[in-house]
Amino acid sequence: MARILVVDDEKTERECVRFLIEQSGLPLEVSEAGDGREALRRLKETDGADIRRISVNEKSEAFRVLRCESGEKQISLLFIMKYVP
Repeated sequence: MARILVVDDEKTERECVRFLIEQSGLPLEVSEAGDGREALRRLKETDGADIRRISVNEKSEAFRVLRCESGEKQISLLFIMKYVP
């Protein structure tokens, strides 16, 4: 089963993404983190997630850290950004 770690500082955003993923019917295990540091802690506790959502204001820093922490492991990143004019 593939695992997804949804990371966003907005709880409502995390819950919405989690709901949509769970309603897809795909065999996915979904967990959440409120920021990049929590995400890294969760990733260290497990053997990583297959897909991650990183909040826009943290994406550059988290991406660099995830690349360094990942070693030889392949990591897929999915960035979802909202645009408010």
